[in-house]
Amino acid sequence: MIGKKLKELREDKGYTLMALENLSGVSYVQIARYENNKSMPTTKTLKKLASSLEVTVEDIVEDKSEKIIIKDKDLDVKYHRLKCIIAEDDENRYALDKIFDLMIFKGNVDELLTKN
Repeated sequence: MIGKKLKELREDKGYTLMALENLSGVSYVQIARYENNKSMPTTKTLKKLASSLEVTVEDIVEDKSEKIIIKDKDLDVKYHRLKCIIAEDDENRYALDKIFDLMIFKGNVDELLTKN
């Protein structure tokens, strides 16, 4: 999904791969790999590309078709920040996965306790 969005944003600006390379300092070959979903950019690279395209990192990585609704503004902001971090960092992803597991387990225990 990132590749498609990156290409769309680049083309909307009227930039060639070489033009985006000149603006961002990211190799046009590497940008093409991102656009074709052959590689995943790091957060640092996403920041360079977003800045060059005059958009936010979230504009590149966020799937607008996603139907996750978080009504708490603070949690929503944290969720979107985490999405960028876990895309490239297996340790953070593992830690977040375990936190979710614990929260689900606690919810299940609470539900069982209220039934009894």
